[in-house]
Amino acid sequence: MTLRPALAAAGTVAAVALTATPAQAATITMPTSRPTCVLGQAGTLLTVEHEGTGTDTLVVSGVRPRVTKTVTGSGTTTIPVRLEPGVHMLTVDSSDGWDPKVTVAVPVCDGWASVDAYTNDIPRDSGTLSTTPRTTPAGAVAHDGPRGSLYLRPGAAGHLVLDPARAKYRALWEDRGVLGAATASTYDLPTRAGTYTEFVGGRIYTWSRGAFEIHGEIARKYQALNLEHSFLGLPTSDEFAVPGGRRSTFEGGSITWTPAGGAVARRW
Repeated sequence: MTLRPALAAAGTVAAVALTATPAQAATITMPTSRPTCVLGQAGTLLTVEHEGTGTDTLVVSGVRPRVTKTVTGSGTTTIPVRLEPGVHMLTVDSSDGWDPKVTVAVPVCDGWASVDAYTNDIPRDSGTLSTTPRTTPAGAVAHDGPRGSLYLRPGAAGHLVLDPARAKYRALWEDRGVLGAATASTYDLPTRAGTYTEFVGGRIYTWSRGAFEIHGEIARKYQALNLEHSFLGLPTSDEFAVPGGRRSTFEGGSITWTPAGGAVARRW
């Protein structure tokens, strides 16, 4: 089977086009109209053109978890992939073993100095940001769009906070609240359906059970336990008061903070 993959973010042209033919090395072309990078949020798509007969399995590695897709005959298949911050080497292979693998480096966007820099990176991103700035509660600048906001502050990179995390952030008084300023854009969770957004004081998680914040000593304990990959899983509440301290609940347990004992995690 012959593979011709191209990576595209939602609403953009192909970031990179590749072709592979039997017994030949992959040929990489870089269209001049491609965006500089792709967003790490939901909507990043790997489009694979495949030629051949019968049924085959396409394997995409370089993402967590590895993605497989069964295809039949010739055609075009779109495979959603989840990307975390950084540059990813995505490899597409077919299970028949006759064709060479094709690999492309995929830089993930994050950290913009201005709304113009964001627009240059993602020229066709759905939900165009307003060029009219809004002043945040702590005096920074936000450019709002239908699905998210780009937060900019002097001397630091700007980050894109997407709904429903943005709605939660605004309800918490944005950068004047317990979370402070955003330190990264909204990203897909690597192994679960949902997103996370990092801030100076904690994180916002969004998943099927809602949008929840964790901050302060409880957030630091959660991070020390390897976040959602630990026995705790994902948050199921915001932080709340309990006699003598504060608590956040999770799928698999809770973290309780007290002045005397600090932050302590317990299983259900």
